[in-house]
Amino acid sequence: MEIHPFRALRYSPRAIEEQGLDNLVAPPYDRITPKIREELYARSPDNIVRFDAREVSGDVYSEANWQLKEWLRTGVMYHERSAAVWIHQVVFPGRDGTTKARRSLVALVRLEPYAGGSIRPHERTLAKAKEDRLNLVKASHADFGMVFLLSRAPLDPALQTKRAPDLTCRDLGGLRHDAWRIEDTSEHVRFERLLSTATSLIADGHHRYETALKFSTMPEAEKLPTAAFKLCAIVDVASPGLEAFAIPRAVSTLPDFSGAKMLERAASFFEVRSFTSPGEGRKALDELPRDRSGFLVVTREQTALLVLKPDAPGVPWPAEKSAAWRRLDVSTLEAAFLRGVLGIDTGQIERGEHVSFPKDEDAAVELARSGGAQMAILLRPTPIDAVQDVVAQGEVLPQKSTLFEPKMISGLFGVSLEDSIV
Repeated sequence: MEIHPFRALRYSPRAIEEQGLDNLVAPPYDRITPKIREELYARSPDNIVRFDAREVSGDVYSEANWQLKEWLRTGVMYHERSAAVWIHQVVFPGRDGTTKARRSLVALVRLEPYAGGSIRPHERTLAKAKEDRLNLVKASHADFGMVFLLSRAPLDPALQTKRAPDLTCRDLGGLRHDAWRIEDTSEHVRFERLLSTATSLIADGHHRYETALKFSTMPEAEKLPTAAFKLCAIVDVASPGLEAFAIPRAVSTLPDFSGAKMLERAASFFEVRSFTSPGEGRKALDELPRDRSGFLVVTREQTALLVLKPDAPGVPWPAEKSAAWRRLDVSTLEAAFLRGVLGIDTGQIERGEHVSFPKDEDAAVELARSGGAQMAILLRPTPIDAVQDVVAQGEVLPQKSTLFEPKMISGLFGVSLEDSIV
């Protein structure tokens, strides 16, 4: 993997002093709901959301480009004169109750096609999100959205530092983010050597990476030196601060849907265990042995744990998929339940038909209980080592198979695609 330092586009010391960096940063674009956007707009007229995820009205992408240029013109933002890499750290409460810190190296990474490259995806993407990101980069020639990479390089010890951070802020959830600017070229060389032979897995940001890769092949990118690179936050896969979570699903708009009939059909492939509440079902799902694939289904009237029967006959598994892929809960969900029971194919999921991804389990269950969706589906987190096993065989998981929290925030630093590469 080839990395380079970059001249950051970032908020000026004056803007940070006057407004507070807390009020200028934002969640990544895919976490921006109308309610969150309103809150960020109220925090500051200069919040990065006005570039990264503006309210849709008029030519939103041209307006975002104008906003960035206005910030640079008025000194709200500035373009650094010298190149650097950054260390980013986020401190958060872990699932085990301890306080954890996840560190990453932020740098430009040369874009590579997946086939034969050192950077690999772990899940499929959705078409609409890639179109949105492509329109933004075409209009602005700028990038503030980091791709989150997991690397097998022993990076975490090299990211330790005792000096005070150059930037610090808290996100909307109150988590603290710190960043250290590393201008020392000998340190750049050290990081480059650590990562030069390492392979990396895209943990979060598949849409951003694939958008950047597509743009880099377009004629207009030929005169943009940085278009061949992507701003990435690289995390050591062995980091004790790395945690993965599951992403719930909501299913809607199926014709002639009946929860009772759905469970009857599911019994062909699954052991169906009914519960009186989602909480009881969730506990049973968490206690399910890892050698059994399963997930929880919640409708307006019912809660049921579906556990794949051993050697269940007739499951429409994709013929080319490995045993490692088939063992995953998200794979069982896609092949045996969404396709085999509900008749939803992967093309429909990619186009955003029938299946959506609520922000958390409570939101998914509320949709099902209120009738806003026909059902909610709750999953266990996909183990990181299982993801690596599947990716090592050249396979990808279904969309939204993992959620690495906390997400990388937007607004700490960006890059101009018109910059030269150091």
